[in-house]
Amino acid sequence: MKSLEAILLILAGMIGIQVLCGRFRLPGAIFPGYVVYGLLLGAGMSDDTRVFLRDAGQFGFILLLYLLGLEVRIPRMGESLLAMKAAARWFLWQVPLVMLVGTAMGLSPGATALAALALSGVAVGMAHPLLHEYSERGGARSAELLSWLVALEVWAILLLSGGDALFRFGLGWDAALKIFLMVFMIGLLAHGAPVVGGAIRRILDRALRWRIHGVLLLLFGLCAVSDRIGLAAPKAAFFLGLFTHTLADEKGQDTIEESLRPLARDFLIPIFFVYLGTLVSVKALFSPAMLWAALTTLLLVCWRMELFRRKFMPMFGWRFDAVRTTLPNLSMVAVGVQALRQSRAPEEVTDWLLLSGLMLSLLPMFWRAGAPSGEPASESSEGECEGRPESAS
Repeated sequence: MKSLEAILLILAGMIGIQVLCGRFRLPGAIFPGYVVYGLLLGAGMSDDTRVFLRDAGQFGFILLLYLLGLEVRIPRMGESLLAMKAAARWFLWQVPLVMLVGTAMGLSPGATALAALALSGVAVGMAHPLLHEYSERGGARSAELLSWLVALEVWAILLLSGGDALFRFGLGWDAALKIFLMVFMIGLLAHGAPVVGGAIRRILDRALRWRIHGVLLLLFGLCAVSDRIGLAAPKAAFFLGLFTHTLADEKGQDTIEESLRPLARDFLIPIFFVYLGTLVSVKALFSPAMLWAALTTLLLVCWRMELFRRKFMPMFGWRFDAVRTTLPNLSMVAVGVQALRQSRAPEEVTDWLLLSGLMLSLLPMFWRAGAPSGEPASESSEGECEGRPESAS
C-alpha cells in the first residue's frame, strides 16, 4: 500500500467512523475507533507508508498535547487542593495493581511503571460526554468531579514525563534536571504568568490574527526551539497549552481551538491514533498480550468500582456511575506508548498497554449509566458541568 492510497483509506475511514459514532451517539468512541481502524490497516502497509504515517502522526501528537494543556486550568495555591490530593491517592491505589500484572508478565520495572501511570490517568476530553450525561441524570457535585478529573490528567502528564526521564536516563543528574525543569515550568505557569503575561498576550493576539497559520507558526516554532535545548517537543507543547490557557480568555481559547480544528482534530490527531493502531499487529490479538490486557482491564474496573464505593462516594458525595468517567484514558495511553517506543521497550509492553487502554476507553459504551440497586438517590447537582464539550481528546 502506497502513501497516497493509505491517506485515501484513512480519510474514508475517518468519515465512516464519525458517521457511525454520530448515528449511534457514541462520541467517546471516535478515537478508539481510529485505533481499531489503524490495527486493521496495518497488516497491508509497506514500511515506507508506516514511516510516512509515523512522521505525520508526530505533528498530531504535538497538537494533541497542546490541546490537552489548553483544556487544563492550573489551580493557584489553595485552590482545588482536595481534588489534587484525591488524584494523588488515586494513583497510589492504582499503580501498584498494574505493576503486579506487569511483574507477572516478566516485564522490566521501568516499562511497567510507565504503563501503570498511563493506565491510571484519564483523558478529560474523552470523558466529557460521560460527565455531561452524569450531570444531566442529576448526578451530585459534577463540578467537583470535573475538577478531580482535570487533576488526574495533570498528574498523569507530569508523572509520565518524570517517569520517562527516569526510564531513559536512570537515577542521575540528567533525569533530575529534566524533572526539576518540568516542576519549575508548572510553578512559573501557575504563578509567573501574570508577570510576563502582557508581552506574551500581545504575541498571542497577533498570532490569532493570522488564524491557523499564526497559531501553528508560534506552536511549532517554540516546540522546535524547546527540542533543541533538550525538552521534547510534545512536552513543550503541553506546557505551551497550559500557558495559553493561563493567559487567554475563554474567547481566545475558543478561537485557537476553532482555528486548529480542521487540521488538528479533524486530520492530524486522527492520523496519530491510526498510526498507534498500526503499532499493534493483528497477531497480537491472539497473543498472550491480549489476555494480559483483558485481565488488566478486568482488575482495574473492579478495583475502581470498589474504590468508588468505599472512598470517593463518601468523600465527595458522587453517585456510583461517576466511576464511568475514569475509564476513557486513550490520550494518556498514547503518551505512554510514545515514551515506551522512544525508550525502545519491547513490543509486548506497547501491545499490552495499547490494548488495555483501548478496552478501558471502549467499555463505557457497553456500561449503562445509573446507580446500582440499593443505592440512595443522589442529591440534585450542586454545580453545572464546567468546560467546553469536546468529542474526544
